[in-house]
Amino acid sequence: MGTKWYKIGLTPVEYYYLGSEQNFRRDESLYFAESEQIPSQTTVLGMLRYYMLKCARDTAGENLLGFDDAKKADRELLIGSRSFDFSSREAQDFGKLKRLTSVQLVNQDGHVFLKRPYNLVCNENGPELSENRNFKTYKLEKDGGNQAYFTAFSAKNNGRGQGYLEINPANKQVTLVDEATLFSRSIRTRVNKGKRTRTGGKNDDAFFKVEMYRLRPGYHFQFFAELEENVELDRSDIVFLGGYKSAFKLSVSPSTEKEVTDFKADIAASLNQSIVTENRFYYALSEIYVEGLADVDFSVNQKRYFRNLETQYNKQRYKKRENLGVLYDRASVFYTTNRFEIDHENSSQIGLNEWIEVEGKE
Repeated sequence: MGTKWYKIGLTPVEYYYLGSEQNFRRDESLYFAESEQIPSQTTVLGMLRYYMLKCARDTAGENLLGFDDAKKADRELLIGSRSFDFSSREAQDFGKLKRLTSVQLVNQDGHVFLKRPYNLVCNENGPELSENRNFKTYKLEKDGGNQAYFTAFSAKNNGRGQGYLEINPANKQVTLVDEATLFSRSIRTRVNKGKRTRTGGKNDDAFFKVEMYRLRPGYHFQFFAELEENVELDRSDIVFLGGYKSAFKLSVSPSTEKEVTDFKADIAASLNQSIVTENRFYYALSEIYVEGLADVDFSVNQKRYFRNLETQYNKQRYKKRENLGVLYDRASVFYTTNRFEIDHENSSQIGLNEWIEVEGKE
């Protein structure tokens, strides 16, 4: 059966918290929980699978929500039988949902906002970007006589990794914008219900702080989804994401494979036109999941730990299991004399492991 593409937008209508294992560990002594700014690929995958079940109920009158065994076969046909499993290299079957692209931040004019690459600084005299001049590059010999390099960090790194790059796809212009232009930030006080005194009251350790974000007006998150052509999605809805089930307005519009390809090509052209670099590198457009970086000579990255909760609906009592893993965060960069490739189709099909090759200009 043929497939079709949808462009999906997510606009938070309130402050949201998007957590991970690193943000808020199970260590009871942790006092402050930091939020991610951009929804993860596994978050939007789970949201979209649930949304597909809702659409099947509303448009076809098929109520596949819940865990009714009588509807099990129909539910698996639509969204697959299992939630995402990082340990699987082979592509999982998510029913009629075939592929997702990475979640990106955009505005109403179609400009794209990428996290600033961890190896770049912005020149004082203009928007041109270049490799951080506080880096000192050294050469070393690899096995087989091939030269590679590594970089020593300076103690002062000029705000490495802070801010976003605004890309105008029409003219390929790239400018640096501050996070405060895109997000408003709020710190809330929460109570850990599991911490009580012997008499059942709350103690002081039960309180903790949570960082939450909200997008400024005119901005939203966007990704593309490929589904079988007989699946119809409603045009709008309210969905709930994150640890506190924050409300997001979901919008859906038809798209094409060409629009998906052009979207990434415009980003690549813009970065290569604007970045000054002596060495080719690969920019992480999404989170990167890889079991090792044996072919990478050097990387400037931010690791993020996650706990993958996998639900198997084909097991009695809907068996669940947890896996702790590591992602390289978006905006991480990888240097290699070889071509940067990751053989992990299961991650790629949900929008992980997307990158841009940056050769830049002299």
